[in-house]
Amino acid sequence: MSDLIVRPVHADEMGHVASLIADILAKNASQQYEALYTRYAEHLLTYPQFSFDNLRIAVYKNRIVSVVHTVDFSLRYGRATLNVVGISFVCTIPKYRGRGFAGAVIKDTLTFAAEQGAHLVLVDSPIPTYFQQFGFSPVWTKYTLQIMSALAAELHQPLQIRVAMPSDIPIMAQMYDHYWGMRVTFERSAELWRWRMNHGRGEALVMFGQSGKIQGYIWHLAEDFSAKNEIIATTQPAIATALAYSGRRWQSVGEETVIWSVPPDDVIVPYAQQMIPLSLNASFSPSAGWLARVIDAHALIDVLLPEIIGQINSSPLPFDVHDLILRIAPDGVEIGLQSIPESICQLSLRDFIQILFGALRPEALAVRHPLSAESIQLLQTIFPARVAAIAGWDWF
Repeated sequence: MSDLIVRPVHADEMGHVASLIADILAKNASQQYEALYTRYAEHLLTYPQFSFDNLRIAVYKNRIVSVVHTVDFSLRYGRATLNVVGISFVCTIPKYRGRGFAGAVIKDTLTFAAEQGAHLVLVDSPIPTYFQQFGFSPVWTKYTLQIMSALAAELHQPLQIRVAMPSDIPIMAQMYDHYWGMRVTFERSAELWRWRMNHGRGEALVMFGQSGKIQGYIWHLAEDFSAKNEIIATTQPAIATALAYSGRRWQSVGEETVIWSVPPDDVIVPYAQQMIPLSLNASFSPSAGWLARVIDAHALIDVLLPEIIGQINSSPLPFDVHDLILRIAPDGVEIGLQSIPESICQLSLRDFIQILFGALRPEALAVRHPLSAESIQLLQTIFPARVAAIAGWDWF
């Protein structure tokens, strides 16, 4: 493909690229086309830390045929903060598909991520097996809470609801940090909160009582009734209000089941169980869903080290942190304790990243990979079970 050039988009090409993206994603829906065009031609330019480097394009015979949009995030992991490049979408003009153009841009994106010092690249892929050819592995589960919309609609709504305003951001951010901060999830700067409120997709609503004090918020996409939502409720009345509102909203379009994106350890779950029958679901695909690829293993180990040392120091087991072996091996990561040779093991990067984010537990890995009891015990200590999840407003 000597006529193929892969590069960042130029500023004067943004209108054309926005039109290409909107045309492909809108699928002949004119109203959606206009919204998508405005989003990429105008609003994206104001996104915090936006760079034209975040849009990688394939130019074939002087025509833009494929686009990859990336976003930069900081991912919380205990005491560590990981630099992540997220692949928001990959799109190619239909008549140019199947010719390797998208793959060429994805490879360029991985190179760009390495140049930017990213520890990981993350993607939510709906296409099974596609991203595995680029070194991606599944890293965490998608959790949902499901209830019957008719039952939820019958609940009493004790609080009022209104559209969120910029002045509500401090309390909403405080709630997000309190209820999501203990998970493996994304950080949100004040600038990102303001951009999401002004230009982000969907609608944010706050729930409040007679005093006017906000007790929770709801974010959802206007025309979407899947799990693309974010519910934070700090009191029982707020949970009841969110349930009742969602029940009526879903019921109004004939949807029988309300689906919330809620991790199983969320405070919403035990309180909601007292109000209404519900089910919790976990979806994990071995080749699709949330996938990650390690970009800089050495830098990743370095940034994780304080968190790993903290886990060892807080462990009741007699592990000496000065004995720790944690280094990049030719085919993965070597982990163990010098004083306990039986604890030393080598993990592939795939196994390492899955254990890191809780997609794979050490005892489960031992079923398919020879691990000593000492290795399992050490891995369980330094990589305790964690709920890794991305809050709905951060989905990309």
